Amino acid sequence: MSVSAAMAPSTAATDDVGKQYDWHFAMLHDQPRNRAFHQAIAHSVRRSAAARGKPIKALDIGTGSGLLAILAARQPDCSRVTAYEIDRRLAAVAVSNVSRNGFTDRIQVIAQHSTAAAVRPADARASLLVHEILDSDLLGEGVLPAIRHAAVALLEPGYRAVPARAVVYAALLEHPGLPAFDRLAPVPGDPVLDPRGPLKRLLSPGSALGETAVYDVHVDDEVSLHGGRPLSAPFKALAINFESLPGPEGQKALIKVPVTATGLVHAVIFWWEAQMEADGSTEIMSNTPKCFGGVGSGHWLQAACLLPVPRQAFAGEELVVEASHDDNSLMFCLRPSVESVPSSLSCMSGTVSHGSSHAAMGDASRLQTLNCRSRNLALWRAAQWVARAASRASLTATAPVIDIGDGPFLSHLVLQCLRSGSVLAVGGRPFRRLRRQATLMQISKRSKGSKPSFARSPAVICLERSQEAFGFSCKWLGARGTALKPSSGSGSVPDLKATTGRRGWRAEVVCSDAPDLPSRAAGALMAEPFFSDLDGDWGEAAIGLFWSQVTALRGALTARGVICPGSASIHGELVSCADLWSQRQPLPSGGLVEGVDISEMNSLHSLAGVRCMEGQSYRGASVAERASLLTVDFRTRCPWRPPWPAAAVRLRPRPAERNSQELVAHALVVWVVWHLAPGVEWGQEPERPGARHGVMLLQQPMAVPAEGLLVQASFDGAHCHFRVSH
Repeated sequence: MSVSAAMAPSTAATDDVGKQYDWHFAMLHDQPRNRAFHQAIAHSVRRSAAARGKPIKALDIGTGSGLLAILAARQPDCSRVTAYEIDRRLAAVAVSNVSRNGFTDRIQVIAQHSTAAAVRPADARASLLVHEILDSDLLGEGVLPAIRHAAVALLEPGYRAVPARAVVYAALLEHPGLPAFDRLAPVPGDPVLDPRGPLKRLLSPGSALGETAVYDVHVDDEVSLHGGRPLSAPFKALAINFESLPGPEGQKALIKVPVTATGLVHAVIFWWEAQMEADGSTEIMSNTPKCFGGVGSGHWLQAACLLPVPRQAFAGEELVVEASHDDNSLMFCLRPSVESVPSSLSCMSGTVSHGSSHAAMGDASRLQTLNCRSRNLALWRAAQWVARAASRASLTATAPVIDIGDGPFLSHLVLQCLRSGSVLAVGGRPFRRLRRQATLMQISKRSKGSKPSFARSPAVICLERSQEAFGFSCKWLGARGTALKPSSGSGSVPDLKATTGRRGWRAEVVCSDAPDLPSRAAGALMAEPFFSDLDGDWGEAAIGLFWSQVTALRGALTARGVICPGSASIHGELVSCADLWSQRQPLPSGGLVEGVDISEMNSLHSLAGVRCMEGQSYRGASVAERASLLTVDFRTRCPWRPPWPAAAVRLRPRPAERNSQELVAHALVVWVVWHLAPGVEWGQEPERPGARHGVMLLQQPMAVPAEGLLVQASFDGAHCHFRVSH
């Protein structure tokens, strides 16, 4: 028997579509959610029709598969349903599901956002609103603006809504790891984060270290696995009535919260309970975590509002928490006292964007990675090795180093190791077809008190892929100089201009008007590696992009030049994760959910390919030893055609588990280990905060025998392929 989940080139586009709708299948497998909607819709249709003395019309905003619209239409007292869906693929699926269930004459699916709908006459308006445009922090998908528009344009006065209202609950949380989500934290002695180094330019007097921001989290995991500790009991924060909306300015509440344990408050975590009917007569839908009395939040996460500065709290005292919201977000902050808070002041108006999260040119995962001290030390050791290699690469002077990754951190470390020289930062989009002018700026490292000097032979050439990355690099490196325009003529550096392309990758390195750098002159090609536009990549895209760029630029290396990282290994382990596997499965035979046939949704399903995840979000247990599956050597040329790098490795159970109960694997978890220099490496293991890894779900769960399972791995220059078999 062989179970394959390889992402073949011919099916890559289909697999990407399948990954896009993973969350939808998790939602449709959430039985408490489906049951709560079914009961509430049936009750609300009957009550609304009875109150009006005639069959009613219903409005479904964000219909998705069409399930909720069909649940309404099959009620005898519902004469018509208008359903809006902005995703055209989902809208087409909803139309097919409506047809399967025989409601084409009673349900109209419109593929647009409901807020684009024109005002309807009174006799065409709906008296029942069905919606589920909610997210982990309740308001992030724009539920309030959508309902506010519908109340004016599409609904009768006094309409009913399902859900009818939502109550937000919260608790204080101590979690030293959470601040790394949105700020660069100064660490004395850290090569990157030492407050006496370039970081001080981002943390100048009067600027804050972080910002009030909200992130999705899995509270049960943060408490049980990652060191989180509740410092208060849950408290009611806000209530939002979807049948009588607050104004666009939102609401504010001040709550006195008793502290139950001494500690540092890093965040306010919150969740919600959606009352499906206003009188609470039917089941609720909730994402309450288990550690606060929930029965499991199904496919939902929760949210954490990080405080700009942690607050010391002592058991027995009361803290004043302000909860507020506008049309798009919920926010929490701490106040000195109830009496000292002006009525006009709220967390929303007081929220300050300090730029630290934008400075790193990335999301929370990127910031967590930059705050990892072990990684920064590994980069420092790699920079020392690169500097020594560059010094040895030329007999006359230090050969320049070319940094082809986004961000200035490795360039800065190498320059520190060289102790002299300058940096040339190249901005714009030098790795794409250059149609716009790029900006070149020379940045000189100088001693204290000296005037800036702009050498024509830079020690480091820092190539940035975006203007944002270029601007931040200049700020980090202390840029002062003149902006130059790229020349349109040939001439300057032919060996630094190369174009390669394969399967969508295009690497075009342009360094016009740069200091003259003849062929075979660079001492090193290096990268962190980090590329700001590879969002949602677990590592395979970074491998492919770095390898293609190194291949394009290798003509610039001296005979003794080095590449950092020199190679990358893809590691993996087999895990048991029944919950995640079940949530990602297609709908069962017949596609019945609450008696409704929505089997057309399976046309958007795919288990093939590797999903990018962060942290131990698969929440599984390892059933086999970890091992290196495949190594990619960047010192060789990136292959544009077979044979691809490939290997086969047998993953065996740990000795202590070989004779225990039957082990079952549901997924292969993979991650990248970068070999930066001899004896220096850094890996993106799943347990590392912010590390991104890939999860490949097996087509069927597989028993893991004593001899283990065979994993075949290959890399074609753009994608990794895996096959698991006995």
